[in-house]
Amino acid sequence: MLAAAGAQLVPFSPTYDSALPNGVACVYLCGGPLEPEHLAHLASNRALLAHVRAFCQAGGHVMAE
Repeated sequence: MLAAAGAQLVPFSPTYDSALPNGVACVYLCGGPLEPEHLAHLASNRALLAHVRAFCQAGGHVMAE
């Protein structure tokens, strides 16, 4: 749906990437069940959390399920 509306989709992994991709204007975080080992890794990804926080504070848009 987003691509059909003209958005350029740039994949990244909230579990394994330490920063958002350069130049994104909006971040979409999809939901779903997580296996316990992925949940622990996601929760420990402090670098990405700081990057998303700075992105939001700079006026970036985030959509999450």
